Amino acid sequence: MPRRKLSLAGLLWVFAGCEAVPQTQPPAGSGPRVIQVTNAGELQPALDAARPGDTLELTAGATYTGNFRLPAKTGASNDYITIRTSALADLPAGQRVSPDSAPKMAKIISNNADPVLVFQPGSRNWRLAGLEVTNAQGVYAFDLIRVGEMEEPSAARQPTNIEFDRLYVHNGNDQGSKRGFFFNSNAVKLTNSYVSDFRSNFQDAMAVAVCNGPGPYEFTNNFLEGAGYSIIFGGCPNGIPGVAPSDVTFTRNHVFKPMRWQQERWVVKNQFEIKMGRRFRIEGNVFENNWVAGQSGFGILFTVRVDGKDGAGAPFGVIEDIVFANNLVINTPNGINVLGQDDATRNLGQTSKLTIRNNLFSGVKGRLFQFLQFPKDVVIERNTAVETGNLIMSENQTTGFVMRDNIFTVSGLGIFGSGLGSGNRVLNENFPGSVVRNNGFIGENVSSFYPTGNTYVNKLTDVRFVDAAAENYRLQPNSPFRGKAQNNRDPGANMDELEAAIAGVIPPRRPAPKVRAVVNGLDGSMPISPGVLVAVYGESLSNCVFQQPTAPLPVRLCGDTEIRINGNAAPLLYASPAQAIAQVPSGVIAGRRADVQVVTGAGSSELFYIDPENVKPASPAMPFYRVQGRDTEWVFLQHEDGKMNGPLGEGNPLRPGMKAALRIGGLGKTTPVTPDGDVPRSDPPPVPESPLEIYINDTFQPLDLARAVTTAIGMFDLVFTLAAETPIGGLEENWIWVTTQGVESVRRRLQLAPAAVEN
Repeated sequence: MPRRKLSLAGLLWVFAGCEAVPQTQPPAGSGPRVIQVTNAGELQPALDAARPGDTLELTAGATYTGNFRLPAKTGASNDYITIRTSALADLPAGQRVSPDSAPKMAKIISNNADPVLVFQPGSRNWRLAGLEVTNAQGVYAFDLIRVGEMEEPSAARQPTNIEFDRLYVHNGNDQGSKRGFFFNSNAVKLTNSYVSDFRSNFQDAMAVAVCNGPGPYEFTNNFLEGAGYSIIFGGCPNGIPGVAPSDVTFTRNHVFKPMRWQQERWVVKNQFEIKMGRRFRIEGNVFENNWVAGQSGFGILFTVRVDGKDGAGAPFGVIEDIVFANNLVINTPNGINVLGQDDATRNLGQTSKLTIRNNLFSGVKGRLFQFLQFPKDVVIERNTAVETGNLIMSENQTTGFVMRDNIFTVSGLGIFGSGLGSGNRVLNENFPGSVVRNNGFIGENVSSFYPTGNTYVNKLTDVRFVDAAAENYRLQPNSPFRGKAQNNRDPGANMDELEAAIAGVIPPRRPAPKVRAVVNGLDGSMPISPGVLVAVYGESLSNCVFQQPTAPLPVRLCGDTEIRINGNAAPLLYASPAQAIAQVPSGVIAGRRADVQVVTGAGSSELFYIDPENVKPASPAMPFYRVQGRDTEWVFLQHEDGKMNGPLGEGNPLRPGMKAALRIGGLGKTTPVTPDGDVPRSDPPPVPESPLEIYINDTFQPLDLARAVTTAIGMFDLVFTLAAETPIGGLEENWIWVTTQGVESVRRRLQLAPAAVEN
């Protein structure tokens, strides 16, 4: 069906309220070269021929289709070979790129399931900058960029000194893809990059996976979006004996899942997981959005798995020396899960030396911490979490446990142990020798169940935060928690330190949307039906104001605003922070409850319920307008000569015997069917399936025809001739309404006058 312009003139009343300089190539062997690579056929030969110090410059905006190998180079030079876009100067160094940066990048794309880029055994000293890497529509990618091999038994043969900077790496199709990056390597850096849309409905998808290589690894200032895990370390059978990803710096990254994935049913597990690793610094990151799906909803997991072998061939697995500090964890049902030993492999391996310091947990409404299978040496200090259900869930002993200088809510089961209940008994038996002091605990009458040396209040307001609603968890001078941490400091996260650590990692945080009301968008009444426009009122519904000017209507406006009705994305006509206009999908069934939910990048609203009695097979509704300074709501009625009735027509009244067209919506299903969010074909014109009746001043008006409006979504013109017997009041004292299937529209004013008397 051709794309049509969507005329909204009537409906607007409803919602009033230089070219590059060629590079001179030095003679062969004279030093570093800048080599122009203008097409895909030149790229692999250029990669094969490149020497250390060379730069391969790809044309910004050009597409290079294929699968390319980055080979090992002979010689002892430590100079890098750089592959870059010709417009790299337009992508500022140190700044994270985004999808909007793509026009300034060279695009490398695969049209098959093989990786776009493969770093071969022994490859080293490659730097990639300013490139877009993706897969073609209809191609499920298992890896877009593969660095080294999972089965490689020698670290000396794995790629090393590989750098990625300002890359946009993304899944390119509707079916999903598994991985953006797969690292089996020595030293690797990923910085200032945007890795997005990795999702699968049959396996764990991830933006980044780190497996068979010792590191070091650096991840700085990236956006990482993966459904199964946004990033994972370990979890695969390592080929190198005794190796674990080590010396990892993970700083200033935004780890994210869009809330719309919750409705799309991809395999979703967590935000960040280590299954194998040593010496991690995880600091200054924002981990945003997770839910219960493929796992139980923990956002951060330190779950040791014995997937490798040591030098003697024995099972091997380890997590140790992990610092998780100055992070913001947002909107995950549960917080951090720690598995001390691999319960799937005879309780082998060990998790130990874990420090969780100065983090803020926001929107964690279930378990904040879970400790299973004997972890060791866990320190939790200077954190804040005030929305949690259970503070700790433990299954067996955790030794070397310290919890100090935190502000935590102690609600639900509090600190709970399987078979032990809650409170001091759990600490004594499951956390022997633990140190739990200098904390600020919030909970009704819990002080008698937990250790002395902590400060207790009954409810959140008793803490006297500066502004808890705005997540400013600094303490007021009169707070009972003031100075109660070690060395007379305040407990809880140091907000100045935390805010400095995450500054610029994400845009200023938007609140999640809230829905206050949902009504028929044409007349403000309660009934809705398939095809009708609905107005959704609330708060934080979008981050801009935008009206869709053409059909078919999209299901997303302002970047990330969606309205879902019974789980189905509804076509959107308009979005603003306080109001959105959507079309009710045709699949909504009369007499059944309709659930409306707004989904944005900031989260999802609670479901707004429309009762079954207000979900009709049809909901006739007449758009209306008002004249400035007058409260009367006038119907849209057009005379046969094209003039408008009422004040819009300069007082042009309808007289007996004159023909007019009434603009109306909400007539339910049509024959033939008009697709959701589109305008109908003019031939054959769809007609409403429901019988219709028009009344003016309580007098039935015979209907000549009902015709779909081919320039507006879900609208009809009802053509009739004003019956001679219709009683006529003053120019502004006449009423019109429509009924169909027992549903009566709201009554609106129109102008009538007696038949003109000929002289």
